[in-house]
Amino acid sequence: MKNKIIFIGSLCLVLVLGLVFAGCTQTVEFATLDSPKNVKATYSSRDGQLTVTWDAVSEAIEYHIVTSQKGKKTYQFTGYSGYPIVGRGGAIPDLDKWEDVIEEDDLPEGTFTVGVIAYSGRYDINHSKPKWAAGTFNK
Repeated sequence: MKNKIIFIGSLCLVLVLGLVFAGCTQTVEFATLDSPKNVKATYSSRDGQLTVTWDAVSEAIEYHIVTSQKGKKTYQFTGYSGYPIVGRGGAIPDLDKWEDVIEEDDLPEGTFTVGVIAYSGRYDINHSKPKWAAGTFNK
């Protein structure tokens, strides 16, 4: 009888430890925002400004403009957020169209590309991957 109690107690202990370690390996994957669409950038060396436009992303509360130098694997933060595109007379014709103007001093030297990242205000939703505008620019 004493051996059965020790055997059952040992078996319960092994099962409990197995459940503890099995439960520790669970991973939680968060949702990710979609990348902005229709990202376009135009650079005017005469004005010293880079104008970036893009379409809004559902559930995004802010946008970051990023640049990456040619041949580099990383990107850097260049601009913050942006504003809906303003039409004639200061009216906003479409809240889904956004733009930002980056001054030349905030741009990297040499050849670079420009992208936009969408951010959510929630901790359980990851920001989007950068959506890069077509072409490269030189400063």
